[in-house]
Amino acid sequence: MLKNNNERKEFILNDSNWKVIHDLPDIATTISQLELPDGTRILKYDIKEERVGETYYIGVHDITRYRVVLSDHVSNEVSMSYLIDLLKKVK
Repeated sequence: MLKNNNERKEFILNDSNWKVIHDLPDIATTISQLELPDGTRILKYDIKEERVGETYYIGVHDITRYRVVLSDHVSNEVSMSYLIDLLKKVK
């Protein structure tokens, strides 16, 4: 059991908790999945890119984005605060 928000955040940030499900080197992206005991799945997108205006350049900065799988739908990007609150509800 994760006792506080710091432990929940550390759990999310710990790469050993994630299973790589797609490695897409052509677009400098790795997608990983974390399945929680209640069946909730969180997707993590590790991307190397830089955005200048509306243009994206591959391979410049490391960016991590998170989404949640809801039934057969993948949510829009969610924040770390959202994920921490989600973990509070998992038994």
